[in-house]
Amino acid sequence: MKNIVLKVSEKDYTLDMIRYVSYTYSDRFWVLLKRNKENIIVELNPMNDKRRNEKNIKKEFDKKLKEEKIGAKITDDNIRLREFIVKSSFNYTKPSQNENLLTKEEEKELEKLIKEVEEELKNETKTEGLDDIKKTWEEKHSKKKDGDNNSANKVERIR
Repeated sequence: MKNIVLKVSEKDYTLDMIRYVSYTYSDRFWVLLKRNKENIIVELNPMNDKRRNEKNIKKEFDKKLKEEKIGAKITDDNIRLREFIVKSSFNYTKPSQNENLLTKEEEKELEKLIKEVEEELKNETKTEGLDDIKKTWEEKHSKKKDGDNNSANKVERIR
């Protein structure tokens, strides 16, 4: 299959944008970038002999370039916001202990919920069958012989 050659204007797209989009094709093509006076020439050499539609690849490449340009614009527009977030993360001050984080109504509601949960937990522990959970495997499944459940004595009897 023949090589696919694309000309991309540096006026429209930066070299980094072209490089990032070209990298997405590196799993199927050998990618070669060359610089002209105003253009970057992207040459895609297929790694195998599969037939590829040149028009579709060019359209796809152009679409990805446009998406990369939009992403770069969004990144540039949000740079001040990102800087603010990073700076504010370094300037964190812990609230003082005197500041109440909850109102009195919220504190009462929280205490009420805690009491309800504690009551539910107490009621659950009264249900039958929970004692089996606390038992070890040996206590559940071994049969008592001579009233002794000690593993050391069992070893003695085996010898």
